[in-house]
Amino acid sequence: MAGVRRSHALGLAVAIILLYLLFFSGDSTDFRKTTEESLSARRGVLRGSLSDADLTAQTNQELQSILDKQKDPFDATPVQDPAQKSGPDVASDASSDEESSVAGRISVPRPKEKPKYPMESAAAGGSGKKDTTSKPETTVDEGEEMARQEFHDILKKSPIIIFSKSYCPYSKRAKALLLETYTISPAPYVVELDQMTKPVPKPHNDDNDEAAPAPTLGRKLQDLLITLTGRRTVPNIMINAQSLGGSDDLAHMDAEGTLEEQIKKMGGKRIVSIEKKSHNNKV
Repeated sequence: MAGVRRSHALGLAVAIILLYLLFFSGDSTDFRKTTEESLSARRGVLRGSLSDADLTAQTNQELQSILDKQKDPFDATPVQDPAQKSGPDVASDASSDEESSVAGRISVPRPKEKPKYPMESAAAGGSGKKDTTSKPETTVDEGEEMARQEFHDILKKSPIIIFSKSYCPYSKRAKALLLETYTISPAPYVVELDQMTKPVPKPHNDDNDEAAPAPTLGRKLQDLLITLTGRRTVPNIMINAQSLGGSDDLAHMDAEGTLEEQIKKMGGKRIVSIEKKSHNNKV
């Protein structure tokens, strides 16, 4: 049975090849006629156990297959106009900045735009110009620096400092109260600002008359005290770098009997002892 089927298949293949050759040797009318005659001549060999109807259907199927194969090489798919594209490919082509289309088919790299030179620093206000405006130099007051150094050195002398002027009556009263009415250990240290006559350099931007004398260290020290304590007058009594007040403040606390307590509070452990001589009392 298998041998018969192979014979039928072989015969059918030979018939198909014959039909293919006859198709190219003449027009479609001769092809059909020749095919039918050939099939009629070989019907007895090809049909085997097939009926006429089955053989005809099988032949028609093979012929259609041959016609389809002959049609394919000439049925080239037309090139679609890029302008009529739609879908994801269009979005991809439209969004590409790297390529440009040539003849609608080939894409070539598009030359990138030359980089722009960076603008100048925003310090010039975004105008692209360099800021040639020179910044004002910081004023250096050497005299003030000398006064600050002197002030720190004085604070090391004693926990109680009396900034005074030798001719000032208020300073004399404050000195008498702290140095004569009370016995304090360690003893208060007195600074006579009017006797600190060492000249110090004037500020570099001083607009005063060039012929004016240079300020003294005592004057610069008093200016520093105004900045630190807010007091412009003397005496200025300081305890542990804090201002206790002036002559009137001392006299008021002494009258109320609170001066000893206040000095001890502000002086802390640096005040070893304090005693008011008139009452011979110790705190």
